[in-house]
Amino acid sequence: MRFSPMSWEIACLACPGKPVPVCGSRRVKRGKTFLCRSAFHYLHVALCRRRADVVQTFLLRATVNFCWGKVGKNLSRLFEEYDESKGGLPKGNTVDTLCDTVAIVTGASRGIGNAIARRFAAEGASVVVTARTMRAGESKFTGSLEETVAQIEAVGGTTAPIVADLSVEEDRERLVAEAERLYGQVDILVNNAAVTFFRPVADFSMNRFHLMMEVQVASAFDLSQRVLPGMLVRERGWILQVSSLAARHPQGPPYLFQIGGGGTVYGMCKAALERFTTGLASEVYDKGIAVNCLSPSGVVATPGVMHHKLIPAGMEEHAEPVEAMADAALSLCSGDPKKMTGKVVYSLSHLAEMGIEPQPL
Repeated sequence: MRFSPMSWEIACLACPGKPVPVCGSRRVKRGKTFLCRSAFHYLHVALCRRRADVVQTFLLRATVNFCWGKVGKNLSRLFEEYDESKGGLPKGNTVDTLCDTVAIVTGASRGIGNAIARRFAAEGASVVVTARTMRAGESKFTGSLEETVAQIEAVGGTTAPIVADLSVEEDRERLVAEAERLYGQVDILVNNAAVTFFRPVADFSMNRFHLMMEVQVASAFDLSQRVLPGMLVRERGWILQVSSLAARHPQGPPYLFQIGGGGTVYGMCKAALERFTTGLASEVYDKGIAVNCLSPSGVVATPGVMHHKLIPAGMEEHAEPVEAMADAALSLCSGDPKKMTGKVVYSLSHLAEMGIEPQPL
């Protein structure tokens, strides 16, 4: 959090009797005065960072607004929570990190996309979730957009489902247009959707090759092009590609762990996303737009992973928790674009670097 007049106005005490429309459902009523929980978080961050000037401003404005008696208990609680020995922010990501932002998350009916969408919505974003599966039973995999929406709305989040086949250009155009009609211009794009086949190159059909490249690479390129104009005008935005360890080059010779093949085309797609990420990041660096790429540090037990038997039976509990990807994605899609862009990172390593512990969804 940066301490500035703008951030103060976003997370401040309202004048008595006049509510401030900040994060809607997160406002707290105290008599005739409406307070935003973000204000208390703002003070908590100031305490942790030892910003006496900010604390003084908070107390002064609280007094001027005749709110001291009403917020005193909350301030006492914050002082009790503040542990000077920690010398930093509370662990985990902050509340309302994405307040007043609009996000599109592709492949959000299950797995990593579902987790990212839920985390973003919990942090205040209006999230458009998209996939091909609207209802349970429409796919051989578990998970659907209806289920993702229900999970988000159950905790007070804002979301809308849009069914789209990202291999079809018209569907990609419709997705962005409908998202903007619902919530306004897009601030965050997460390119997570994937269609995957594991077969050696000698046996790989061109139809499957084109489908994988279209969904994983062309759609990421196309959707980025469609949201960039608004981001460029506002000089603000975050684009995130979801990659994989498969993007790394096989180690050899001898190629002891690649005998039989099967992951070459998948690795091609993910490697293309990583190069696209660094290239686009360099193009828009001076425009306030961050472009990053995130991979799991290990294998996440998503329905797709289980279908392809990428985790041995009985070993699911040793897989990487999907919450790690959700929190790493949140960090990358809320960071300072001047400092956190052009990165190709792995979830657990990134979280460790940022001092973030994955939180339950």
